[in-house]
Amino acid sequence: QALITELVPAYERGAYIAMRNSSSQLSIASSAALCGVLYESFGYIAVASFAGVCSLLSAVVVYFALEPHSGQMQSMSSSGSK
Repeated sequence: QALITELVPAYERGAYIAMRNSSSQLSIASSAALCGVLYESFGYIAVASFAGVCSLLSAVVVYFALEPHSGQMQSMSSSGSK
């Protein structure tokens, strides 16, 4: 969440953090439900495979994520304080 404070203007931070937390909790709940169905139908190997695929997808997203330039972050933070 420290990166969020650098990337999101101050006037939008509260809403952005609330949206991020809500979507995170919804994802955790839906993944738990899906893993329960996978376990009942196919066993623990299906749950482990699902977790592995999610981890690989996360790694790909992090690898290809664009990092903002420091000048862009400074201009965004200064525009929020006007």
